[in-house]
Amino acid sequence: MRTETVSAALLGLGLLAAQVGDIASAQSGGGPGWSYSVPDQAAEQATYDSVLNWNWSASDKVPEFTSFYDGPTVSGFDVHDSSEGDDLWTHYQQYLRTGNPLYKAWARGWRDYFTDYFRNDLINSCGSGFIYDHTYGQGLVLWAHYENDPAAMAAAEAIAAVIESHNSGVQPGSTRMAFWGSRSKARQLILATYVAQKSGAQRWITLRNKLIDGWVRSPDWQSGAVGGNYFIHRDAMTSAGSNASAYDSGLRANSAFQIGLHVEALWRAYLATGRDDVRSKLVDIARWVAHYAHDPSYVNPMVGAWLGQRGDLSRWHRDGDSGNANVSGADPVYDTSLVNSLVIGYKLTGDQSMLDKARVFFRKGTQWPPGERNRSKLVADNEVHHYVDTLTNPDVFLFEYNKGELQYAYLLFENGGRPVVLGAPPRPPGNVTVQ
Repeated sequence: MRTETVSAALLGLGLLAAQVGDIASAQSGGGPGWSYSVPDQAAEQATYDSVLNWNWSASDKVPEFTSFYDGPTVSGFDVHDSSEGDDLWTHYQQYLRTGNPLYKAWARGWRDYFTDYFRNDLINSCGSGFIYDHTYGQGLVLWAHYENDPAAMAAAEAIAAVIESHNSGVQPGSTRMAFWGSRSKARQLILATYVAQKSGAQRWITLRNKLIDGWVRSPDWQSGAVGGNYFIHRDAMTSAGSNASAYDSGLRANSAFQIGLHVEALWRAYLATGRDDVRSKLVDIARWVAHYAHDPSYVNPMVGAWLGQRGDLSRWHRDGDSGNANVSGADPVYDTSLVNSLVIGYKLTGDQSMLDKARVFFRKGTQWPPGERNRSKLVADNEVHHYVDTLTNPDVFLFEYNKGELQYAYLLFENGGRPVVLGAPPRPPGNVTVQ
C-alpha cells in the first residue's frame, strides 16, 4: 500500500463549488435541487485521504475488466434473476467519475441493450408475476442527458409507459408499496423521477407524484423504537426466513438492499419536490437504520440480508442469535446498501452520529469479501481494498458486491467526504440516541 495525499482544503472547496453550481442549474419544482451526477473519484480519494485516513495504492482505482463488452446483444436477458442494478447508470456514472474510457465503452454496450431490448425483457422476465421489480431506465436518462441521445430518452419513456400502466390502480393510502419487498415500487419511482426531471412532461410528473403519494401514505409504514420504516406483508415473510405467525406476533422485516432502494427513490423525490412528508420519511428511516441495522450485542455486528423489529420493538436479524459473531444471512454488502440512508439522515438533520455510523457501515462493507459466514478481513482497518465499483463478479459480467456499490453509497463522498447539511428536520427529533 502507498498513500497519496490530496489537498483537502483546495479539493473540498472546488467540489463544493461544482456541486452548488450543478444543483443551482438543475433546480426543479420546490426541491433543494437535482443533480444527475454523483461525486467523482477525486472526491472518493479525498474521503480516504483526509477524512477516513485510509491508505490506498494506484491499483485500487483501476477497474478489473480490461476489454470491451457490448452488453446483451439480443432480447432474452433474464432481467429478474441476473440483475440487481441499472448497469448503464453505474457504468456511465463511473465514466463521469473517473474519465476512464473503458467504463464508457461498457456503458455504450448497455445503452444499446436498454434502448433495443430491455423493455421487452422487463415485461417477459419480471412483468405481472414479479410486479416489475427489476425496472430500470435511469441510465438511459443519464446517457441521454450527457450524450444528447433522443433515442435513449425515448426508450426511457417507453419503459415509463409500462410502469404507468402497471400503476394505474395504485390508490395512495391503501396500496401496499412494499408488499413483497420494496425494490419494485422503489425502482419504478426512481425511473419516474429521472424521466420527469429530464422531460419536464406533465405526464411523467403526474406518474412521479402518484408514486410519491403511494409511498408517503403506504400502510406498509410502521414506527420502531426509533424512527420508522417500510416492511413487507405477512404473505411475504417466508422470503425473509420467517413465517406468518411471527408477523402476527408483531415481527416486521425488510431486505437491507431494498431499504437502500426505497431511500434512493424517496431521496430523488425529495430533491425534485422538497415535500416535507418525503423528508420526514427519510429522516425517520435514517434513525431506524441507525438503531436497528447493527445489533451491538453481536460480537461482530453486520447487517443481515433481512432485518427488522419484533413486536416489542427490539432488533431482529434473520436467524441471528444474540452474541453470535456472524448473523446467518449477514453479508458486508448489506452494510454498504445502507450507507446513503444514513448520510441522508445526516444531511437532513446535522446529526453527526448518523454520518459516523455511515462511515462504519462503509468500512465493514468494503473490508470483507462478499459472502455469508467464515469471513476474514481483506485489508487492515486503515487500508482501502478497492475503489467503489472497480470489481466484477468472476462468474458474470456484472459488478461484484451485490452487483453495484455506487448506487447505495455515493453520498458518502460528497464534498470530499464532508457531505453538506441541508438544514434542520421538519419537527423536533425526539429520542434519536444511536447505539
